[in-house]
Amino acid sequence: YIKAARSDLCHQSFVAVSPSGVVVGSAACQLWSGPAPQFDGDKAGTVWGVFVEPEHRRRGVATRLMQAVIKHWTSIGCQRGVLLCASEEARRVYERLGFGPGHMLLLELQPSDAAAPAPSSVTLEMAHGAEADAHVLRHLRAKHLEERAPGASRWAGEELPERAAAFVKGARERLEYAVCMARDATGAVVGCASSNVWEGPGSNNHSWQTLIKLGVVWGLHVDREQRERDAVAAALLEHVVARWRETGCTKGFVMAASDAEAALFRRAGFEAHNAMTIELGRAPSPTSPIDLLRGVAMRQRTCAAEAAA
Repeated sequence: YIKAARSDLCHQSFVAVSPSGVVVGSAACQLWSGPAPQFDGDKAGTVWGVFVEPEHRRRGVATRLMQAVIKHWTSIGCQRGVLLCASEEARRVYERLGFGPGHMLLLELQPSDAAAPAPSSVTLEMAHGAEADAHVLRHLRAKHLEERAPGASRWAGEELPERAAAFVKGARERLEYAVCMARDATGAVVGCASSNVWEGPGSNNHSWQTLIKLGVVWGLHVDREQRERDAVAAALLEHVVARWRETGCTKGFVMAASDAEAALFRRAGFEAHNAMTIELGRAPSPTSPIDLLRGVAMRQRTCAAEAAA
């Protein structure tokens, strides 16, 4: 996993070294790779494996490690950082750095009746083939223009952006990818939401994923002109959740694109749980007597010394 992440996801390890030269902590960070397509104007970083030796805890070591992680995220063009918090003690560290619940949300799926009927103005359908890609592109572009910050990159051409196309191709082959579409009375597609499951084998939390099946929704968008927009968006989401239940998912996942979208998902039962996010550039810069050394830099210095010898 680390080898692949170094090659494709800007992976970087950090270690904390005591004044006597003993490594007392470490953390690994990289680009977040899913489980939805990532675009140049919306990159996220993630961190895992944050650990400090027990006798060196509560001395600011984890804080300095995370400070280095945040700096690396910024250097590789991330607009935010995301993580799953393992303990309340860790949560306090992350909160001091500026992490909060954010827009990464999870839904605990429980057996229930089928999805409620869609609003009378639309009909809903699941599309599994490549013919749905044009509608996904149109709504992704519209979503991008409406919700991204001024000056963000704009898409050109009629094909899916390269990264999205590659993601959809792989998701269609192995991740149960499908598109839920809403059509108005004329048959025109006025909204859609993409759904797949989280990648399992090969991920750094594969043992966790053998216990659950995680459904993912992304690209939820309804045309601005469509009346009862909130009702249509809610109906699309409910239809996706019903499909998750039918296919054996135990949890649902979303990275909401805005406060308004996050509110929609929270009304549907999604919560942050142990997920935390940070908007980069807003974190404080704590200090600590522990010196941080990049793992790569350490190896380079060692190799240089051996060569000189």
